[in-house]
Amino acid sequence: MKNRIIVSLGIVLLLLTACGSGGLDIPNNTWTMISRDENGARRQSSFRFVNSGGYFLQWGFVGHVTEFYGDPESPLQEPPEYDLVYFDPAVGRWQNHLPFEKEEEWSRQLPPLHMVSSYQGMATGSSRPQLKQREGALRPDLNLVFDQVAYDSNRDRMVFFTGGRTFGYEIGSRSWSDIAEGTAPPPVTGGSLAYDPENDEMVLVGGGHVAEPGPDGEVVGYTGTWLYDCANETWRRLEAGIEPPPRMASRHVYDSKNKVMVLFGGDAQSHYRADTWIYETRSRQWRQSESTGCPPARAGHFTVFDPNSGWVIVGGGYNREDLTDMWAYDASRDRWLKLKGEVPKGWHVTADVVPEEGLIVLTTSTKPEGDAMTCNEIYSVRTTYAFRIEKEGLVDEEHNSTAQQEISKRAEAEATRGTKPDSERRTDQLKRLREMPENEWVLLENPGRRAPLRTWGSCSFDTKRGWIIYWGGGHCGYGGNDYDFYDVEANTWISRPVIPEYPERAWDKGINPAGVTFGGAPWIRHGRKVYAYDPVSDKIVNMKKIALTAGYEPEPLSDCEPRNPDFGEGENFTRSGYSKWGTWLFDPEGAEWQLLCSGLPGLDLTVTTPRGVMAVDYDWGALDTGNSMEEVPFEELPQKENAAFLLDVAQGKWVKLSKNGPWPQNLYEMTALVYDSRRKQLILHGGGPERTELWSFQLGRSLWRKLKPNTTNLPGGEAPVCRREAAYIPSQDVFFTCGYPHGKSDDAGVYVYRVGENAWYRVNIPSPVGVPQRSIAAQNRAFTYDPEHNLILMVLGDRSGSDAGSVAVYALRYNHSKASFVK
Repeated sequence: MKNRIIVSLGIVLLLLTACGSGGLDIPNNTWTMISRDENGARRQSSFRFVNSGGYFLQWGFVGHVTEFYGDPESPLQEPPEYDLVYFDPAVGRWQNHLPFEKEEEWSRQLPPLHMVSSYQGMATGSSRPQLKQREGALRPDLNLVFDQVAYDSNRDRMVFFTGGRTFGYEIGSRSWSDIAEGTAPPPVTGGSLAYDPENDEMVLVGGGHVAEPGPDGEVVGYTGTWLYDCANETWRRLEAGIEPPPRMASRHVYDSKNKVMVLFGGDAQSHYRADTWIYETRSRQWRQSESTGCPPARAGHFTVFDPNSGWVIVGGGYNREDLTDMWAYDASRDRWLKLKGEVPKGWHVTADVVPEEGLIVLTTSTKPEGDAMTCNEIYSVRTTYAFRIEKEGLVDEEHNSTAQQEISKRAEAEATRGTKPDSERRTDQLKRLREMPENEWVLLENPGRRAPLRTWGSCSFDTKRGWIIYWGGGHCGYGGNDYDFYDVEANTWISRPVIPEYPERAWDKGINPAGVTFGGAPWIRHGRKVYAYDPVSDKIVNMKKIALTAGYEPEPLSDCEPRNPDFGEGENFTRSGYSKWGTWLFDPEGAEWQLLCSGLPGLDLTVTTPRGVMAVDYDWGALDTGNSMEEVPFEELPQKENAAFLLDVAQGKWVKLSKNGPWPQNLYEMTALVYDSRRKQLILHGGGPERTELWSFQLGRSLWRKLKPNTTNLPGGEAPVCRREAAYIPSQDVFFTCGYPHGKSDDAGVYVYRVGENAWYRVNIPSPVGVPQRSIAAQNRAFTYDPEHNLILMVLGDRSGSDAGSVAVYALRYNHSKASFVK
């Protein structure tokens, strides 16, 4: 491999030597590698050709493998490159585009990079960048740009729209400025910006991760077409009768021959699109192409216009797989042509063209060779290619055109295979449930369909249908926002909706996307205990917060807390993003989401009761900090009013139940909450400095009471640390959970709290065969109780401990009188 790289670089050097000042001397109609950098890839940030300079200019998020990435106020030291870089084909390498006043100093040592926000090197384009004096030069914080960048040839400047802000970069002076006043588009990410020289306007199309009013008044995650008046530096919404449907990760370009803009494909969140749209610059109207043949559906592809051939050229990208094909669209004939040539692959590809030379330059973002990371991946390697267009012989004449067809992100078979009623499977399952041994985990094997693992996920139980309810994921796990339901008697998982919405490919991984989906639904996140079945409304209540850009207060969320977030003023913003708290309903029959009302800040703890869904309002991050716990004794920390609430679905509001303290303290994501049906009370586990405390909330008295259970039956008298998952078994009057003594995470086991006795027991129940004991107290497992079959049900992730794979369901019939205990 090393020898092949050396040979390739040697060829590149020969090409560059031959090119002189007249550009690259490369073969026609062949993709040729011309440079490779181990660091420097600007993932999800595109470059544009600068006519006045004869080079390609790029600004945006820098992919760089490092343990510390920095933020706006804690910048990344010793970066591999400057904020802006440029590629001159005559030189054949990327170079820093430094401010004139700092060029000599920064040529010796680059200044730190200020990322708008990051997590293990990840960022979101929805975060609000700030334009500040950084190390002696006015610079905006780096952000993901996608294709929301265009070259204003009339003023020799680059225009960027990112994080809801419009920045201009003057090529001649190498200086930045904020170039928009007043009304602006919502802070979409993944859209496309292109310059219309006929009207001296920038046209912004597509993008998502916002929360806008939709046609029917419901919240949606997209906006329409926006126009930027370059002379007056003002934005306005295009009032057009017909517009392209929402999409991300697709570029539209100006066709100077036909005086139109052309847009193809994109990520529709549930599908990859394959449609072609034409924007008539004279009338400022959209129309859809009537071409019968077109490229396969895709997103993340490059799009350029070559004036010599008169073609809009599209290539690469991805749908369910990386693509390498290349196509040309002839707007004068409304016809697509398949071209020869294999486009390089990459997690992100971007390209532009030297119009006079018909030279396309493309870069890819890929992982370093040998990098085995499967979570929080960084695509830091930048490889640059060139392709010189020669129209003669470029068309693939043997190709047969295909009809336009969308591709769903998840194959329907993945959600439906094995879900049809199966009498034999049901008979086997019912027999297994009847003959279930006591105090022993039993695998409910051979399900018709297995559900994907929902990372850090809890579960709930639908008592009407006899289903486990399972939701969550994100980060490094499954990304679809559908629900999975396990039908206990049918022994299969059912997915609703069959075609869910996923984040765009940019988030790989570690980021909660902003706003809502195109369909107005919440994005996926770690499930924890944020949802529960409501028997009153027959809906699932989900407490999913909505991440937003600082300074952006969407009208559909005006009633959601916080109603008046404090952003600061001018460039002194307190943060680049914030969250609104939402209460969502999901209909298990119609598979539809509804944003019902505001949520409660920090709420991660819900439970099903006969009166409806109840919850404890707490911000688990407020006291869960190492510094405060070390610096201030727990008893001296400020008391937090962790109140109990009941959701009134009919009235669309949360009703506060607890009136006065005391309240359980130091609650966090691993706190457990169950409903004790015998006493009509809530039982909470996980409060206190070591998160071992038990509390009860009696609904009749509306007060919290700290319990003082007997622990003499436990080894060493040590109560278990709460590990989030628990269930109440009425027939045994026990609170059932798995945990371990404080500071002894390797000593996981089954614990029950006998409510009537007010006593803890550690039960001698081994983990299922082949499952490490620690897994029953780890993150990727969930408990619920099936009252019809009197079973504890455990949804357990892949045994490898990864965030990928599918889940298995185990059942346990607990009998306290026949249990043996660990002393």
